[in-house]
Amino acid sequence: TVEGLVAEGDLGEVAYQRTNSDQNVGEYLRVLTATYTENDNYEVQVNPGNFKITPQGITADAPSDVVYNGQEQKQAPVVTGEDGGRTLVEGVDYELTYSGDVTNAGTVTVTVTGIGNYEGTVKLEYEITPLPIEITAGSLHEAYNGSAWKVEESSITSASKLVGGATYSVTFENNERTDVGRQDVLAKDAVVSGDKTENYAFTYMPGSI
Repeated sequence: TVEGLVAEGDLGEVAYQRTNSDQNVGEYLRVLTATYTENDNYEVQVNPGNFKITPQGITADAPSDVVYNGQEQKQAPVVTGEDGGRTLVEGVDYELTYSGDVTNAGTVTVTVTGIGNYEGTVKLEYEITPLPIEITAGSLHEAYNGSAWKVEESSITSASKLVGGATYSVTFENNERTDVGRQDVLAKDAVVSGDKTENYAFTYMPGSI
């Protein structure tokens, strides 16, 4: 503040500036000075002031969803200061914590907490989506012999497979025939052993008999 002037503007436009170049959060003592227009009618004394830098808030974009692969998938968001400036650095400007299961299919919550020169907390979510698996029922093409023919096999026909040596079983529908003719055989209700069934999104293709 300026005190003791007879008329406003006697010292021109008073401007304030720092004598230090520190950019980190903190209070810096007696580093704020002033410039003004000399006026012979005044004996001016500038008392250095303190300058305080406060933490900046943070913003973050939710990570992209990922497909289940049997591994931990801690997706990192892109974090910036609330001024929209540079991309911040994990461990220097913010920390990440994850809640819930970060391996199996489901919703993961990641919390971004500002540290150092940044403050605030942002909670974001992303999905680990089930791995798509296609199962095709087996087929039999045999000559009529009066006995029932039965399909009891199926196979995974998608490019993606079960993870980590897991296996599956299915039930069948319409998978037995005695008379001459043809019918579709359907596999359904896959159950996974050695992993969670919920980690997979099954689709089914028919076989025939």
